[in-house]
Amino acid sequence: MKVGYGWILLLSAARAFWIPSTLHNPSCRLTSSLSVRSSSSTSLLANNAGVYIHIPFCRRRCRYCDFAIVPVGSEDRTGFTQLNDQYTTALLHEITHHTSLNNNHTISSIYFGGGTPSLVPVSTLQAILEKLYGRFNVAPDCEISIEMDPGTFDFAKATALRDMGFNRVSLGVQSFNDTILESLGRIHRKNDVMNALKILQDVWGNDLNYSMDLISGLPGLSVAEWVHTLENVMHLQLRPNHLSLYDLQVEPGTVFGRWYSDSMINSISSSPVTTLPLPSDEEASFMYKYASGFLRYYGYDHYEVSSYATPGHQSQHNQVYWAVDGEWYAFGLGATSHINGQLAARPRTMADYLKWVYEPTVSLPSTNSFQDRLLDIVLKRLRTKEGLCLPWIGETFGSNYQNAIRRGAELGVELALAQLDEERGILTLTDPHGLLFSNSIISTIFAELETLPEWSTLKENETTLCG
Repeated sequence: MKVGYGWILLLSAARAFWIPSTLHNPSCRLTSSLSVRSSSSTSLLANNAGVYIHIPFCRRRCRYCDFAIVPVGSEDRTGFTQLNDQYTTALLHEITHHTSLNNNHTISSIYFGGGTPSLVPVSTLQAILEKLYGRFNVAPDCEISIEMDPGTFDFAKATALRDMGFNRVSLGVQSFNDTILESLGRIHRKNDVMNALKILQDVWGNDLNYSMDLISGLPGLSVAEWVHTLENVMHLQLRPNHLSLYDLQVEPGTVFGRWYSDSMINSISSSPVTTLPLPSDEEASFMYKYASGFLRYYGYDHYEVSSYATPGHQSQHNQVYWAVDGEWYAFGLGATSHINGQLAARPRTMADYLKWVYEPTVSLPSTNSFQDRLLDIVLKRLRTKEGLCLPWIGETFGSNYQNAIRRGAELGVELALAQLDEERGILTLTDPHGLLFSNSIISTIFAELETLPEWSTLKENETTLCG
């Protein structure tokens, strides 16, 4: 289960990149697979795609969570078995009857997220994988990831997952502090984390390829405790080769949204429980900056706002998301796909999802406007280490948009929060300060784009066409 960390993550999780069939600017040739590609009219990612599978079940909803999940309590309950069977049948039906399948796609990444995929029976995961292999052209070296929570699997289940083809694990740790874990509404404790790591290492040995999720800015989390958290990770017998570090965002509609609203903070006496205090903005900022330098010292590459990896272990699934021409299929409750330039979000409630699966006349909300495509590219490219290629923006969308982005980034460059490589035309955010203030910098760029006369004209035209 991934925690939200502000509008920029939530928007990027729901949006995708788009690229028309124009030539890339030769001045923007970069070596990373995340970058804008060379001047060839066919991108290296053109025939590759990812697949996201949403498993919505959790034992209970965490207090910070606003994701599309279904709390089920214990996986041993009869009600969960029936609900899982119903959902799996619908999910397999969706995969079987999916109409946007591109037979030229090779699937380079399959990601089981949630929710808690490790909560469901092995037979469920096996049936889904078999359906995907029967429906898609899956690459022999496909990265197949699964999110797993401590305490939801044993040696036998982990062994079965390995044997059916899962070669990457994303472990939802969040914290090593039992008091903080309790405040989050998490069921596991530090001891469960250590047991889970032992199981994973016993099953995969030194070939274990795993990522660990941690959250900064948590209630009760001091700077010293955050430093201790990172040190705990580096002292593990087998360190994760990938880390996802999320800064807590208190979302409306969640338990934390009620507990830490302005009115609640100003009236602590009205709180139904004893709540741990949130770190100050200054403390949360320090946590982000400290993590960047600390992990760099230990050989981790800060390749995206919240992602760190040792050499050769960047998430292939992330690369699909951040690439300008990235496309991915998505199946299941609340899942969002991006295929053929079309972004489509599935219903977020079980009843609505089941109705949509079996009644194809119910259309999905989607968007692919010119403005959305440009904003998506700016948003996602500036989240990455490789940045945004401005000459390519000019060639693809027009020099006026390129110049507007330059103007929007001027203050960031002046404050050393952004860098512009004039020779290559690459705009990047500095690490860690620029990435820390990425929301503000990107918002300023968006605002500058919206001042263009043609921006409002495009909006009016699209509204007329859609009306």
